[in-house]
Amino acid sequence: PLVVAGVARVGPAVAKVATKLDSASLSLLSARGRLKGFFMGNPPGYQSPFSMKAGEITMAIQPKSLLADKVVVEEFHVFNPEIAMEGGLTDNNFTRIMANVQAFTGTNQTTADDSSTKKLQVNSIVISGAKVTATTVLAGGKPLTLTLPDIKLSNLGTGPEGITAAELSAAIFKELSDKTLGSLRENALKLGAAAVT
Repeated sequence: PLVVAGVARVGPAVAKVATKLDSASLSLLSARGRLKGFFMGNPPGYQSPFSMKAGEITMAIQPKSLLADKVVVEEFHVFNPEIAMEGGLTDNNFTRIMANVQAFTGTNQTTADDSSTKKLQVNSIVISGAKVTATTVLAGGKPLTLTLPDIKLSNLGTGPEGITAAELSAAIFKELSDKTLGSLRENALKLGAAAVT
């Protein structure tokens, strides 16, 4: 319940869009957790009801760190997220959300992540099977579906101060945004051809 409530609280403060999580479970014996039904909304003015959603996220935690000041997550794996990208390559729903995230992490974070919140260290993040539905001006507003290669991040928050949930969210979203926009740029000719077919 704390994780579910935290997603609903931290997400809108950081990204300025609705976020929710259907359920979260953690086995204290194995220190493995599973999150289901993650949803991130869109800024005003975009057609898709979501910018990103994922049915399943798993994690493995160092058991002894659950009682420490910094929780160490050995692996965080996001399976088959769906991404809806709308707009141009430089101005779209993802760049708008990323601007909100960067503005938040560059200022006071006490709204969603005060000093009493446990810090985090994440040794490995994997995002696999991500599918992007891009509706861009290059393609004349026609949707194009792309599949991203696996995204991997490692060694986040390894310093003594760790990272906050907001900083972790920002790092994941930036990498996902960069890879999505990079894939769209690589497919720019295909997008242009789609506009005239």
